[in-house]
Amino acid sequence: SGAGVWYTPNIGLAIDTTGKINPRNSNSGSYSVYKHSRNSQGCDYQSEGQITIAPAVLNLSGMISQTVGKPPLKVNFQGQNSIAGTTKYKWIFGDTKQSPKDTAWGALVSYTYNDTGRYNPRMIGVVGGCRDTIALNTITVGLLGVKSLGENLKTQLYPNPTGTGSEVVLSIEGNSKSRNIIVYNSVGSKVSSHRIEKGENRIVLKASISGIYFIEIEGTGNQIKWVVE
Repeated sequence: SGAGVWYTPNIGLAIDTTGKINPRNSNSGSYSVYKHSRNSQGCDYQSEGQITIAPAVLNLSGMISQTVGKPPLKVNFQGQNSIAGTTKYKWIFGDTKQSPKDTAWGALVSYTYNDTGRYNPRMIGVVGGCRDTIALNTITVGLLGVKSLGENLKTQLYPNPTGTGSEVVLSIEGNSKSRNIIVYNSVGSKVSSHRIEKGENRIVLKASISGIYFIEIEGTGNQIKWVVE
C-alpha cells in the first residue's frame, strides 16, 4: 500500500498540502484523524485513528556577549531553553581552522577567535532524545585600525594541546619586567595565578582537569588559548 495521508477537521494540527502532519508546528494533544490510503487492489481506503502530539521540549535561544572586535576576540555564549527541563547545550563556534576543537558543551561557555574572518556559530540543544539546532549572529573578527594594546611581546605555549597533569611551558620573549600570569577556564573563572620576574622568559604550568583554558599575561592585552585533553 502507498504512504497514508492524514487529515482532520480539528484545529491544532499543522497539515501541509500533501496531508503530512508537522509535529513541531502542531499543538500538543490527542486528535481523531482519518487516514486515506490506496490499498493493494488500487482502491481508496479510509480508516479512523488517533494521533498524539507530545508537548514541545525545546524552544532555544542563544546570547552572544559581542559580535565585532579585533583578534584575539574572546566571546561569551549563553544558551537558554524557555521550556522547563534539563537541557544539554553543544556549541559549534564556526572556527573551521580549529575544527573539531571549535566546540564546547555547557549552558555558559567562552571561545577566543584568534584569526580575522567572519564566523557563523551554532548552538545545539538536547533534551532526552530530542535535539534542535539554531544559528546565532555572525561574529566578525577584524583589524579595526586600533593599535594593539600593551607591549609587543612574543609568546609561545608548548606543547599545546597537552594532557591532564602534564607540564606546559609558556615562554615570553623580550620580557623586561615582573608580571602576573592568570589562567582562566572556559567560563571565565580564575583557575590559578602565577608571577614571572623581570628578565625571566619562561614559566611552567599544569592543569589537573581537561578543558579549554585561557592564559592572560599582564601588560600584553591578549590571551593564549590552552587546550588540555
